Amino acid sequence: MEPNNILAEKIAAAQAALTGPERLQKKEQAEKIKGLNQEKAELENRQTQIQKEKEALEISWINFDDRRKNTRATLAPLLEQEKQVEDEEAKLELEEAKTVVPQERQALEKKRSLVQNRRQEIERQKWELEEAVWKVEAAIEANTKKYRGLLDEEDKIMARLQEMAVTGDA
Repeated sequence: MEPNNILAEKIAAAQAALTGPERLQKKEQAEKIKGLNQEKAELENRQTQIQKEKEALEISWINFDDRRKNTRATLAPLLEQEKQVEDEEAKLELEEAKTVVPQERQALEKKRSLVQNRRQEIERQKWELEEAVWKVEAAIEANTKKYRGLLDEEDKIMARLQEMAVTGDA
């Protein structure tokens, strides 16, 4: 043992002997109450912090959800355009297969090629928007996980505060 620890133990023993059992018990009880009051204050402070963190996450969720809705709203007409262009492309392919005149067939091939280019551009835009939706959904999922973690922590704090109130510890 270190000399400081030995000295501290001897001083504590001397104080206990000099104070007497009754006063020592009161002192210990007062220290226990002080510790419990401090714990209660820390728990209540953390509760306040959790509330602020939850509010920030709620606002973030609203912003993420708005972005997701706006992106999906932008995506909807693109999906409709994609379907129309695919239908047009299929129609041109059928006409092309039926056409025997080389000049008409070549004109249909050029037209179909332009339609395919338009479809590819629509698909590129669609993929960008779908990726944006996935990223927002991943952010929403992370946000939700943090929020639920805070709820769990809040439940534990409430249980401890309730336990302290029931047992009269604080």
